[in-house]
Amino acid sequence: DIYVSPSPVISVTFNQAMDRASVEENLSLVNDATGDTVSGAFNWADHGLRPPAPDEFEGYYDYAYEDGDGPEEVGVETVAFTPDAALDFGVVYHIELPQGTKGAIGEAVTARDFSATFTVSPLPEIASTYPADGDEGVEPWQGLQVTFNAPIDPASVVIGENVIIEPTVSVTQVYTYWWSSNTNLEIDFPGEASSRYTVSLGPGIEGRYGQPLAEGAEVSWETRAQSPLVFLHSPGRIATYNAYTDTVAYVSVRNVSQVSFKLFRLPLADFVRLNGNNWWSDWDNYQGSADADDLLAEWSLSSNGDLDSTLIYEVDIGRQSGLGEAMPPGMYYQEASADLEDIYPPAQGAQDLSSLSARQMLVVSRNNLTFKSTSSEALAWLTDLASGQPVADVPVTFLTGDTVAGELGQAATDAEGVAEVKFDPLKEFYTTRFAVTGDPADPDANFAVTASTWADGIERYQFDNVSSEDYQQPYNANLYTDRNIYRPGQTVYFKGIIRADDDAHYSLPGSVEVATLLVTDSQGKEIFNDELPLSRMGTVNGSFDLDANAGLGFYSMQIQLAPDINFYHDFQVAAYRKPEFLVTAETDKAEYSQGEMVQVTAAAEYFFG
Repeated sequence: DIYVSPSPVISVTFNQAMDRASVEENLSLVNDATGDTVSGAFNWADHGLRPPAPDEFEGYYDYAYEDGDGPEEVGVETVAFTPDAALDFGVVYHIELPQGTKGAIGEAVTARDFSATFTVSPLPEIASTYPADGDEGVEPWQGLQVTFNAPIDPASVVIGENVIIEPTVSVTQVYTYWWSSNTNLEIDFPGEASSRYTVSLGPGIEGRYGQPLAEGAEVSWETRAQSPLVFLHSPGRIATYNAYTDTVAYVSVRNVSQVSFKLFRLPLADFVRLNGNNWWSDWDNYQGSADADDLLAEWSLSSNGDLDSTLIYEVDIGRQSGLGEAMPPGMYYQEASADLEDIYPPAQGAQDLSSLSARQMLVVSRNNLTFKSTSSEALAWLTDLASGQPVADVPVTFLTGDTVAGELGQAATDAEGVAEVKFDPLKEFYTTRFAVTGDPADPDANFAVTASTWADGIERYQFDNVSSEDYQQPYNANLYTDRNIYRPGQTVYFKGIIRADDDAHYSLPGSVEVATLLVTDSQGKEIFNDELPLSRMGTVNGSFDLDANAGLGFYSMQIQLAPDINFYHDFQVAAYRKPEFLVTAETDKAEYSQGEMVQVTAAAEYFFG
């Protein structure tokens, strides 16, 4: 043990009654540094020793037993040794009891030497701090961690009295946390970048056993500048703009003197790839169209903000790019970035440069395109953003997947601005689908684009009490058993009802003649497998016997109509007993007169399991 009190009570417990005189004669406490034997007094108790709970003394006593939690009390007799004088701080002591110490019963003696060691807690000192005194470039959020050589009394540490933070921080904003038997102290407070902090630890701080801190400390450090920042304000990777108005972006800039902008035309193939099922890998490596003609403009923005201040600039993309006050409808890709030499000198040592650039896709259109889709049909509704009126006679192309080759169909909007297509059912319902109006290669005034993934706030699962199926299967089935629970050796009777499913319009499955039934136990072992003919009513039924030694647990039944069309049902096998009930009823009196109220107390007890 370590961090022991200098005035300890040392308890030794025995598994049987001992000859107390023999124990007192032989038990010794020895100073490891001097070799001296410590004198003291003995006190006996006719009971064992209760081990400390795991969380007592901050976890330094961790008693473990091979089976269970162990006894509440160890041993049957205990001797407590109290030294006559305080022990030396920071010194190791040995407890020794030699072989042959006598027991109280017959000729019993201890079979072997017993020894144990402990270390008295040293006088408290500050061992180290992080940050260390004089450190520079410290993270702004970093508080002060103080490591002591011995446990400290947390109550003796008072923020604002013997722990002073400069510049002054309100005590309500300071949080402290102790760990490692109160030898480590974390002092957290809201720090700022490019600032110098000093924490003084003064008198009054005491160790666990009341000894004062040998010497205080004053720790000063400087925080680093904020990481450079270039940030485009956008709800996501895609910003949509009304082509009837200015195309304005907002960029936040910090600790850089110049931001460079690039604007590209975004081909439809790139747009589909950057919004498809695997968009993240393509987006990470995308740097604009590979076609040099798609680079439309480059310009820069100068920033002269103070160190660590964040400024927000308005950027008129149409005017800066030379495309006009109202940008032409179409898809664009924009980059905003700062070069390393443009970082303010105090911030050039920042380790995090991930925010030195920002990117976004721009969709500029005069129309709003509403898109709905199932796994086999899609609908698009095109309306004018200025008037809100439907836009008719505009071709709409429906796509799916990660390439423009995944065309689902084309249709023109009707007088209500609606275009619909039907297609072969998609195997993967969550495959991204797109709707594009006009000619994507040469966008005109009627251009618009949308994707099935643009559904923030209106996903199906975000509506209460609305259920839906992700995949439309050609069949549906209900499989059930005569009971939910069985004992080993019993017979399981089952039935399945199968129907052709045309979007919840059910009919008899005329093309299905047989169904395969597979049953597995709780370990996944197959216990039944058979092909069952369907009746003229589209049903199957049968039974199977559970083995007398069948494993307990939940069993799974699977009915298969085709390799990818399966339906399931579970039941349980358990070694249970039927409920046994005992019902009693008593009256408040043995006899009654006519007209008296009869009070009856009924009680029911049952056994199950």
